[in-house]
Amino acid sequence: IYGGGRSLVKLLHALLLPLYSYYLTPADYGLLGLVLTTATLIDVFVTLGFDVAFTRFYFDEDSDANHRRVITTVFYVKFFYGGLLLAVVAFFCPQIAELVTGDADNAIYFQVALINIFFTNWSDLPYTLFRLDHRPWTFTVFTLGRVLVQVPVTVAFVVWLDQGPMGVLIGNAVSAALLNFAALPTYWKRLDWRPDRRHMGAMMDFAWPAIFSTLSFY
Repeated sequence: IYGGGRSLVKLLHALLLPLYSYYLTPADYGLLGLVLTTATLIDVFVTLGFDVAFTRFYFDEDSDANHRRVITTVFYVKFFYGGLLLAVVAFFCPQIAELVTGDADNAIYFQVALINIFFTNWSDLPYTLFRLDHRPWTFTVFTLGRVLVQVPVTVAFVVWLDQGPMGVLIGNAVSAALLNFAALPTYWKRLDWRPDRRHMGAMMDFAWPAIFSTLSFY
């Protein structure tokens, strides 16, 4: 079920290629590629390898208390740490745009990409939780739901509003945000508002080495 859902998502993304090739110029493609590649690199430091730590610590102890502790820790890292780091990076987007594209005016593209990173990284919490709790159909519904939102929004901004690469970035960000908020009720009641600092430190120690292996890939 997981594999079929992911394959269908990739197929739907592939169906957008003719749209992109018709409405985006080679220069648009180049700019979009640079923005997305840079955003992916930044995401390595936002994720911190916590997806792996999530799975590892969730099954350390099969109890509701442990599950709540792990979910809360991941939430705080995804929401507060991720939000703070991306806010700082967004402040330096003019310098990043100048370095990567040679034009500081392209900073807005990077900033919209950072919004997408924030909501996508945050939504990894419920998506991973669906898998840990053996809820494949729920996982697939939300995965397909994001695509079904992203495709029409992207078409609207790229075709009707003629936003070029910005339309693609807005489509990604809007779909990530909407599906993230839609998933909140699935885990909200399992959060404790006072995180366990020792537990967070243990998860951090386990997670952060993954940064180096991921960085080497990109």
